[in-house]
Amino acid sequence: SNVACSSTTEFVTYNDSPNGYSMSIPDSWDIVSWGETVTFYSPSSQCLGGDVIADVIAKDSQHLRLQTLYNAYKGSVEDVEGFTLISEDEITIGGIPAMKFMYMYTDGSTGDTYQDLACLLLQGNTSWSLSFWCLPECWDTYEDTFDTMLNSFHVLD
Repeated sequence: SNVACSSTTEFVTYNDSPNGYSMSIPDSWDIVSWGETVTFYSPSSQCLGGDVIADVIAKDSQHLRLQTLYNAYKGSVEDVEGFTLISEDEITIGGIPAMKFMYMYTDGSTGDTYQDLACLLLQGNTSWSLSFWCLPECWDTYEDTFDTMLNSFHVLD
């Protein structure tokens, strides 16, 4: 087995009060936070030479509907090189309606193809976009980790 592609199963709770959420993250992952955006990296941040990353972006989304946000987000990635939609679904996370979609795209700087699971939630005047990505060859290794992170997402009171 490739050590760089091993995924961890020990999770800790990450609380982000300013951005209004908490979620479970692998305890060995690195965290980089700048304002509304928090990025989580796997320890080596590499699997088969590619990044393994999750990020959460909080935004003030007053007077917007989830479908409007989703259409805008999806529209912004549809123009990316090599965009291929894999699936899209309406789901619920922590009791909050969410839109989820999975797609592939090409990283323009490296030429690598990445698989990305993106999810949008809207509660009150705040929206959160969650994105999880790695090389398609690594997806099976990290899918459970990504699912745990996504499904643990919780809006703070």
